[in-house]
Amino acid sequence: STLCGLYIRSRVESKKRRRVHVTEDPLHSVCGGQGSLWDFTQAGPLLPEQIAQIEHLISEGERAAVIAGRQPPRRRLIFAAQQNDLKKLHLSSLNGLLDRHRAITLQLDMDWRSVNDAALENLVKLLTRKGRCQVRSSGKKGDANRFRLPARGSPPMLGNVAEAIALAGHVEVECISVETFEASSSTGVTIPPINVDLGALRLSPQELVLNRQQLGDPGVAAACGFVRPWAGRLVAARLMECNIGDAGAAAISRLLLGEP
Repeated sequence: STLCGLYIRSRVESKKRRRVHVTEDPLHSVCGGQGSLWDFTQAGPLLPEQIAQIEHLISEGERAAVIAGRQPPRRRLIFAAQQNDLKKLHLSSLNGLLDRHRAITLQLDMDWRSVNDAALENLVKLLTRKGRCQVRSSGKKGDANRFRLPARGSPPMLGNVAEAIALAGHVEVECISVETFEASSSTGVTIPPINVDLGALRLSPQELVLNRQQLGDPGVAAACGFVRPWAGRLVAARLMECNIGDAGAAAISRLLLGEP
């Protein structure tokens, strides 16, 4: 049940308040502890400075706990990339927040189609924080456990995101999908997503076999990035008829040579 409601005020829409739902966190309750869950997914677009306001509230609560002789309260913050319009500065601030507040964890959604490489670079830093940053599916039919990345992302950066998912053990991610943010191009032609099945890659740690899949450079880069953590165990790599270009070939070379 809802314990209380926080409100954040937009600088652009100064008269409009957006609610942040605050509830008891069931994860901490199961463990016999206490904690709260702050859900920002319905709060609309956030400004970078509003992350600082959120951290100020967290700091006040931690100071009050110290004065009362208690442990800092555990809080799990939930954000959604599209609904909250998360960009480079937002994600950089969230990284800083985790650095400064050990009792805080994040939960992010899996839809990152609207961001650029600069934002993805900061997302990589968050995803590699094992135990501090979780990911969850949108729950929509067809999107469950699909981590959606932008088609405009550079192949090396797409590979870095996939590597972060593997390194931190985000087993809830079953597929990486490289997509355009819009459903179709300006000509009205539907652009199909590029899907990389992570289950198959996890089941075969000694082989990278992706024959006759139209992955292109983005899909090949994502697949190679995902298996980089166990590249030393690879004994075979077969990628026939995958529509590989220069960037895809560079990703394969980076994998086989063991380059970071």
